[in-house]
Formats: sequence, structure tokens, C-alpha cells
Amino acid sequence: MMQRMTYEEVVLFRMIELNQLMPHYWSELFLMSFQLFDPLSEEYKELQQMIEGVEMMIFTPEEIELGLSLYDIEMAIESNPDYFAYFERSDNPNITISKFDIERKLNQIKMWLYSHVRARAITRKFRKYR
Repeated sequence: MMQRMTYEEVVLFRMIELNQLMPHYWSELFLMSFQLFDPLSEEYKELQQMIEGVEMMIFTPEEIELGLSLYDIEMAIESNPDYFAYFERSDNPNITISKFDIERKLNQIKMWLYSHVRARAITRKFRKYR
């Protein structure tokens, strides 16, 4: 007898299937992960704050209010194949942030996210159907 997958299980599977080489991997991953948390929960707020922290590394608060976001950072990283490329803050050109600094922060968020998702997934039982 085949059981139906819950919405949460579908999101978990989609997160696992995401290809890290896919354009806008981080935006897709975070959009899916927000669906797993209750908007009033501490995890939801913590995830938002971590993403905002990455955005604040590059953009000023005024630029964020104008609509610049993680999506724009991803576009810049993907469109420039130079490993030595870096971002300069518009309010202080002496501050430079490398692509690796950003990716390191994003990987930390992913590890945090996966640890929370893993805690939820442990309670699930998946079966193989043929």
C-alpha cells in the first residue's frame, strides 16, 4: 500500500535534490527552507537574520531598502568567473569582501539549516516502494 508524501517531505526531498551548480542555488535553497519553518518560530527569524547578515556584508541598509538582496549577490558571483574577484562596499571602498568570504558564510547557513532539517527528518520513516 502506497502512502502519500506530506508537503514537508516533498520540500525535504527537493532540498536534497538541488544541484549546487545550479544558478541561484542559494536563493532556491533558502526559499524552500523558509517553507519548513513556522513564520513565528525562532528558527525562521534566525534564518532571516543570517541571510540579512550576508546581505549586510555587501550592501548598505539604503541599498537593501531599494531592493538589492542575496539574489543580486548570487548574480554577481555567477557572472564573474574570476576567483580573485571581490566586492567593495559603496559606503567604504576600503572594505573588500571576497567571493570565498560570502560562500563561506552561505555554507555556514546551509550547515545550520541541514542540522535543523536533519532533526526533523529523524522522526520520519521513509520506505522504498516498488
